[in-house]
Amino acid sequence: MLPRKYRLGKNKNFSRVFKDGSFTKGKIISLKKFNNNLLFARVGFVVGQKVAKKSVDRVKVKRRLSSIIERLVGEINDGVDVIILPTSDVVSQKYEEIEKELRDLLKKAKIL
Repeated sequence: MLPRKYRLGKNKNFSRVFKDGSFTKGKIISLKKFNNNLLFARVGFVVGQKVAKKSVDRVKVKRRLSSIIERLVGEINDGVDVIILPTSDVVSQKYEEIEKELRDLLKKAKIL
């Protein structure tokens, strides 16, 4: 599980990232990033019903993404808030494919 320190919480933080953050799009995952004044990065996930109707599938996607981020947290640049937005195609992908896509997207956004 991703440590609480690295989780993006509270509505105002999500709103600020959505409002003022920059957007980067991949094939099955998109993300928004916004610079913060902290000494560490925070990550949040938004997996709505458009991604998967069943809550079991939405939780599965969140857990997979959280697991990937947990392994990458040491490589992520400090001082950034990131929101990860998967598309509906992510449900049918294998873990390795999701990991590769997310790693490439973070590099593209200059977060890794």
